[in-house]
Amino acid sequence: MDKHIFISYSHKDGEFAENLIHRITQAGFKTWIDTEINVGEEWRLNIDQAIKNAFALIVIMTPEAQASEYVTYEWAFAWGAGVKVIPIILKQTELHPRIATLQHLNFTSTDLSSRPWDKLKVALNMAAETYSSPSINISASAIMEAARLIAAALDKTQNPQTIDHQIVDSAKTRESAERIDQLVTSKASKQIAGASILWVDDRPSNNIYAQRALEALGLHFTVSTSTEDALKLLFEKKYDVIISDMGRPPDKRAGYTLLEKIKARQIDTPFIIYASSRSPEHVAESRRKGAIGCTNNPQELFEMVVDAIKNA
Repeated sequence: MDKHIFISYSHKDGEFAENLIHRITQAGFKTWIDTEINVGEEWRLNIDQAIKNAFALIVIMTPEAQASEYVTYEWAFAWGAGVKVIPIILKQTELHPRIATLQHLNFTSTDLSSRPWDKLKVALNMAAETYSSPSINISASAIMEAARLIAAALDKTQNPQTIDHQIVDSAKTRESAERIDQLVTSKASKQIAGASILWVDDRPSNNIYAQRALEALGLHFTVSTSTEDALKLLFEKKYDVIISDMGRPPDKRAGYTLLEKIKARQIDTPFIIYASSRSPEHVAESRRKGAIGCTNNPQELFEMVVDAIKNA
């Protein structure tokens, strides 16, 4: 197995953590702790990625760990990602209600020889055996690249005169990266990999950053510039999502024209309008006509596409 065990602990319990890692390694397992993050790397993204790549997370529970927002974040993220969480109670502490529902191992005894190391090994072997086949996880670097491109798309939307080398907004990139990381679970990574998108727009160059952001996660695009061409493509191939602009000369509501025609053909592919407005009335109209919705925001578009694939 290439997967590892993530060790979550308060650094005040570092001595026990080292002993734990030594024993787990001797039992033939790989471990991961936060000291493996290099200087300058995005801490949150690397933590999330390491948890996603784990088949189990051991959380060392003490009053210090209970009070640590970092430890709480790690086991809670693992829980949400479907990673097996194994609590070790090192010191008596009031447990979070979710942790309290899990079967835990009591290591509070001062008699070191009586600590349940054998039970821990059994629990880890069971977690390894029940772990499903390795999932396709999107790397932290791919998430950061997608976030950088979304930040660029947002900047272009807000400042159309911006040239490429001026597009640097680390705050926007970090915010986008955090949102993407929460959106892209291990299960979603499998669904996203290789998904196909039909993007219909008579000015495709306007969408280059948003398209590349999605491509960074492994999505594939077919670009069409007219309603007629899009309908031919839909006859030949099934797509996972369709994105359309609204106006394409001479039809000012070409997006809806396309949507009506594909509905008439009983094509139920998720449909998103990416145009100049995301006003409540336009969003409501798009949904009445059968689209997921409409937006002019690259981040929102990104999330709508990923959600559509996840919910398919």
